[in-house]
Amino acid sequence: MFARGRDLPFAVRAEGSVVWDADGRRYLDAAGGAIVVGIGHGDAGVAAAMAEQAALLAYAHGTKFTSEPLERYVAEVATLLPMDDARIYPVSGGSEAVETALKMARSYHLARGDDERNVIIGREGSYHGNTLGALDASGRRSLRTPYAPWLGRAAHVPAPYEYRCP
Repeated sequence: MFARGRDLPFAVRAEGSVVWDADGRRYLDAAGGAIVVGIGHGDAGVAAAMAEQAALLAYAHGTKFTSEPLERYVAEVATLLPMDDARIYPVSGGSEAVETALKMARSYHLARGDDERNVIIGREGSYHGNTLGALDASGRRSLRTPYAPWLGRAAHVPAPYEYRCP
């Protein structure tokens, strides 16, 4: 039983930015958010690349192995960065990326002997993910409130409002 609190349309297929439900109704897929599929649905080239890679190697843990597609991806990302010899740490998604960034920031300060810098500053109304660290950085009260006893030291400030800036 899927706990979601309300009935949803039953999606059966999609193409580009359109999703069809079991009754044949079409929807513009503008849901976005935490589960963005920015390339659209049904891209034959993407499906073929996924099938080809899955037939060769579906998964190899990043702390134990590397692979040709991963090395190619990292090399491509490195060309986009404004530095030489960039060090890249690929992760599985946005929440994990936020968690990793928080840990890196903490590790940086600890390595410098500064254990006092331990407050995360986030914006009110922001969303950074569903894992605990990312949720702590997020500023959406409705998402944070149920887990407040588990959350840490994040402080939240209002977003800049340019209308009042000189």
